[in-house]
Amino acid sequence: MKASIPPQASRRLPRLAGIATVLLLIVLALLTWLRSREGGRRAVPEDAAAPRSRASVVPPQNRASLPPGAVTGLPPGVVVPGEADDPVAMVHGNVESVRRLMGLYEKANRYDPNTLRLTSDMIDVLMPNQFHPVTPHFVRARELDSGVPDPPEERLYYRFWTDWFATTGAESLTLRFSAWQGDAEPKPAPVQIQGLEVFAVTSGGDKLMGTLSLSETSATNIAAGQYQVVFQPQALTKVQEHGYVRCVLRFQFPGEEPVRADVLTHHTQTVPARFTGQFGELLRDGNLVIKAGIEVATAGSFNLSLLLFDGKGETPVAYVNDVHRLATGLQTVDFTFHGLVFHDAGIPGPYRVTVARGYLQDDTGSGRGPEIPEWKGSFQTGPYGLADFSTAVFDSPTKTATLEAYRKQIEDLERRDGMAP
Repeated sequence: MKASIPPQASRRLPRLAGIATVLLLIVLALLTWLRSREGGRRAVPEDAAAPRSRASVVPPQNRASLPPGAVTGLPPGVVVPGEADDPVAMVHGNVESVRRLMGLYEKANRYDPNTLRLTSDMIDVLMPNQFHPVTPHFVRARELDSGVPDPPEERLYYRFWTDWFATTGAESLTLRFSAWQGDAEPKPAPVQIQGLEVFAVTSGGDKLMGTLSLSETSATNIAAGQYQVVFQPQALTKVQEHGYVRCVLRFQFPGEEPVRADVLTHHTQTVPARFTGQFGELLRDGNLVIKAGIEVATAGSFNLSLLLFDGKGETPVAYVNDVHRLATGLQTVDFTFHGLVFHDAGIPGPYRVTVARGYLQDDTGSGRGPEIPEWKGSFQTGPYGLADFSTAVFDSPTKTATLEAYRKQIEDLERRDGMAP
């Protein structure tokens, strides 16, 4: 038995069918339009869609193959638009950028790889063992909730630091902590010290060496540490002969979330070698060679550095950093200063050695192993004139090949851009 359709419903059906047909036609037209646009995009080559500029990327077949040692980073001030997913392609597709990279490479390889010019602003070289603390601004809960920072005079700050980065043997380390409020005129801020733990950083994770207690020195002693503790890493539970040590402080500003602050240092239980303080010198092929005495207890590859100053020991001139494979026993190592560095510094002799330092590389041959105690003293060289030193720029097969690759790439780019015949 067929179901009957009400008269008003029968009148509605043709109208609905017409509407559906119109909608279907609209959808089909829209799909056709979209396909035509997409097809148009695929049909237009990228080169035709936008004019090629000097910043365009070099096609792979035109890109020079640079040997190891070539600079591939974008130098400061060079901005190349487009191709953000391939910054190396960006730089090496721009003539001016490649020229600047070539100049930077030549400057970085002016001396032999172990000689570096030393200037007074190179704090990490002059004082590498000095700890450089940071001062975080503590964000209160009310600042997080409102999204509005406290005014400068109400902001909370803290600093957890130590004087030196590395210790050896029975040397002591001082941990310092301060908490204060205000920028221009800081005043002590109340804190609750919850604990201070010391861990050895190992390949298997941090392992507890012991706990310490901070003592309050003075609430107003913000610069030197309102709270301090002096300890010997060697006196704590021995986990390893040498390695990084993590000091973890937990504290809390009243009414705020707990805070964890870390200080990472390095400790050597048994030193692998010591500089004897005996030095000598000679000229070799226009270069200055400083000979340093060293007594080695643990054989291996040592990363060694020697700093050279003017005759008064005040103005830095140059330093040498080199890796020496040393056997056990008393011996000398050569530190060769490339002659050109003295001409660039414009400082004639005599020169003064004031610092020698180093460490035994770890088992990988590249990481930091046990430290050598830093030698500090004074050794003065003879009265050399600048004419005693070579003016030759360092050269090597790798450097020659790298510069030639840069030149070829510049020629290819200029030819591509119509800048060369």
